[in-house]
Amino acid sequence: MIGDEKQNIFFVGYADPDSPAGRLRAAKQGETFVFSPRAGRVTRNCNVQDFDLTAHANREDLLEFVGRVSPRAVLLGHGDKPSRQWFEESIRERWPKIKILQPQPGVPIQV
Repeated sequence: MIGDEKQNIFFVGYADPDSPAGRLRAAKQGETFVFSPRAGRVTRNCNVQDFDLTAHANREDLLEFVGRVSPRAVLLGHGDKPSRQWFEESIRERWPKIKILQPQPGVPIQV
């Protein structure tokens, strides 16, 4: 996704500046940087946006946010299993064409 100018990556909340996400957030359009030791150097061609939502946003507000940005895929990578399951079911019910991804740590995903 990072190298594809047609893709968008949205950040909500904090990302450690020394993490792959932090390095991606800091990279400028067209800049090559070390994403991670495993992935190596990548060039950021995708659009990156930050959304400042409170850490105390309720589920319904976050669900409405999904509807506003209308993504092709949603990656659920935070929260306990019942919470992620609720989001997956709610998104599928309202927007069945959106692909839902729930990656496991260290396992690459295909979008």
